[in-house]
Amino acid sequence: MCWISSLAATLLTLLTLPGCAAQPGVDYTVRLDRARNQIIRIEATVTNPGEKAEFLLPTWRPGRYGILDFAANVRIWDAVDQSGEPLPVQKIRKNAWVVDSTGAESVTFGYDIFANDLGFRTRHADDSHVFLNGSSVFVLNPPTRDEPHLVRFDGLGEDWKIASGMPSGSEKNTLLAASYDVLVDSPIEIGTHRSIAFEVDGTPYEITIWGECAADDNELIEDFTKIIEACIDIFDSVHFDRYVFLIHSADGIGGGTEHLNSTIMQTRPSSFESESAYRGFLSLVAHEFFHTWNVKNFRPAGITPYDYDKENYTTSLWIAEGCTSYYDDLLLARTGQRSVENYLSSLRGSIGSVLGNPGRNFMSVEQASYDAWLKAWGPSSPDHRNTTVSIYTHGAMVTFGLDMLIRRESSGERSFDDVMRLMNERFPLESGGYTPEEFQMAVSEVAGVDVSDFFARHIAGKEPIPFADLIRTVGLTLERRSDEPEPYAGLTLRDSGGKTTVSRVIDDSPAFQAGLILDDEIVSANGKSVDSGSWNEIVSDAEPGDVIRVGMFRRSEFREVELTVAGVVPERYEIEYMDEPTDQQKASYETWMGQTWPGE
Repeated sequence: MCWISSLAATLLTLLTLPGCAAQPGVDYTVRLDRARNQIIRIEATVTNPGEKAEFLLPTWRPGRYGILDFAANVRIWDAVDQSGEPLPVQKIRKNAWVVDSTGAESVTFGYDIFANDLGFRTRHADDSHVFLNGSSVFVLNPPTRDEPHLVRFDGLGEDWKIASGMPSGSEKNTLLAASYDVLVDSPIEIGTHRSIAFEVDGTPYEITIWGECAADDNELIEDFTKIIEACIDIFDSVHFDRYVFLIHSADGIGGGTEHLNSTIMQTRPSSFESESAYRGFLSLVAHEFFHTWNVKNFRPAGITPYDYDKENYTTSLWIAEGCTSYYDDLLLARTGQRSVENYLSSLRGSIGSVLGNPGRNFMSVEQASYDAWLKAWGPSSPDHRNTTVSIYTHGAMVTFGLDMLIRRESSGERSFDDVMRLMNERFPLESGGYTPEEFQMAVSEVAGVDVSDFFARHIAGKEPIPFADLIRTVGLTLERRSDEPEPYAGLTLRDSGGKTTVSRVIDDSPAFQAGLILDDEIVSANGKSVDSGSWNEIVSDAEPGDVIRVGMFRRSEFREVELTVAGVVPERYEIEYMDEPTDQQKASYETWMGQTWPGE
């Protein structure tokens, strides 16, 4: 089933207007004559502004739930009327300006932006390209938020092209957005990039690559098509009339961000040079494309509509990110782009990571969603590793648990795929978003049973998920690799600048009990000099109950403490196939994995 969303319909309507006759809410001119110096000039023009015109630059960007304060990179600003006469401008808070526009027919608010932030996927310019994530560069004029927005580009380099999920305007080097929200959720890549166009079931797609990529066009088209088809199989719908994959390939970058009908993904050139690295890149592709439905079409109510001026709180980010993370690797197993054995190895690693994380004793995945602004993308603290859980990994394993629960309770008739499809149908973007209660009701509806106890224990609560019981639904077993305790100190060291210092102390561990703290400089163990590698060997060779004399400096004062090694059973697991699975277990495995039961 294919349908064109109200967003696409709006864009098509705008494009049929002769010469863009409809007056845009904001008409932006982006001046690129100093792009090689990483300076971009933006001029935002508003007509009939009234007595005052307000302009606001967002403090964060969609897809990253942390305050980034883009206004910190605004260098200068000014304002003029329709005749070019200066108008008074007052900055009223860190990211907002008011122009005295009394009597003016139009106001143009201009400002210079320093564009050198590549890693956060916000804005970057040099002599090879310009990348603009709208929320980091385009000011919002609140009264015109829902009106069309036009972007003009001036000073493009020779042979430079423009790539974006937004359609082109009627004039050369322009882009047209149906609203401000569409503008800032449609990143723009400008330069002499490599472009690959293809179609899947009649819908056009484009891959745009800045940087080195050894993969040929046909290989990328084939692999991207498999991922696209696997996602559409789940959601049974396409709500966009065009989609653009933007790729940055350069050393030292990585990660991706989802957008309305596009994504920006960053990776290293080496990702296209080995099978395992390329598989990791395809997992990123699957993650970001799955987001086109989960988050970009159905979204938690707490982040709908976006408030660009401050944090947008919700306890459902684990759904937005965790459910998506569950599918990014699973989809590749279903398409055959990673082996089942490789997928199960990753799954057991994630289970061990979740169960072995001390943060799960402090925080639920719901609370982690709410606190993401502080502890996932907020100010960094080394203590976060002791007290938080990941909405990605933990959220993915919660989703895995729910998937197994649904398959078991429905006798293999339904799965979490049906939850995703139902949420997409019931809560499209224009609905205003879903509440945690509505999501729980959808899971119960699909499962055919009340799942409130699971949510209370494992999502709102901190109880460990019974993975070993649930995984039997698909004919698999989960067992500890060993029940033998291993020596444990609860201390992580790092070597830097010729010193070995404490980078992590786990709560209630032997190191914690010995009084070691972050940044202590460790110089000896049992009277011998030590670095991070030799420390790990000393602990590995010890027996539970052994005492290690640790010599260290704290603020230039030498101390020696005694650390008593403990014994703990590590959270390492094996996943095996059951010897005599039932027909239902084998059938559930096959619909889950998209592959036949081994030996069948």
